[in-house]
Amino acid sequence: MFKLALLDIYGGLKKIQFWNYMAWQEIIIRYRRSVLGPFWITASTAIYVVSISIVFSTLFSQDIKHYLLYLSLGFLIWNYINQTVIESADSFIACASFIKQIRIERSVFIYQSIIRNVYFFLHNALILVVCLIFSDSTCTFYAISKALFGFSILTINLFFLSLTLACLCTRFMDLRQIVMSVLQIGFLVTPIMWIPTESMHSKHFYLSGIRFSISLISSVLLCCP
Repeated sequence: MFKLALLDIYGGLKKIQFWNYMAWQEIIIRYRRSVLGPFWITASTAIYVVSISIVFSTLFSQDIKHYLLYLSLGFLIWNYINQTVIESADSFIACASFIKQIRIERSVFIYQSIIRNVYFFLHNALILVVCLIFSDSTCTFYAISKALFGFSILTINLFFLSLTLACLCTRFMDLRQIVMSVLQIGFLVTPIMWIPTESMHSKHFYLSGIRFSISLISSVLLCCP
């Protein structure tokens, strides 16, 4: 069974043109009559991040420039994780008719979900660029390379997590709701909108797994002078 799973993953990866095309078509269909297209998500996210930054930087007595960058990094990476996990968990169920009609690797639908959310993240990355400029950060090529490497590691982990959840959610329909509830709690206890203190670090006050995933990217860019 393990060998069959590996063959499915490898076979799906070779169909990169297919799942990349399907992801693009889904984005085009979703925003066909929209003026800004996917950039509506970027605009609404930017408004949310700026609004929260103004309020919370005052409450936490933080410098607005640093907090805006901190929040934008954490929130955008969290959005990427959240959307990928939720959508992928429903991938096999949503494509059930397609799977029944055509013999194709199941992993194709996970790849499709992953790459679609990567494209959305790249759209939202414009917010990070603006925040980096606003915070007067000077990121080196080395720092950006480390951040991209961290993003790659995160995406690979998300793929295997999404594939596992997609299989489980196909068998246990209620599991998707449980996953959504866990993610909602995870957002609150993970330092995304709030900055952890040393005492919180020592007590492991947050979900270390989620925090580590976000830190793969954010810690590098936040350390830019």
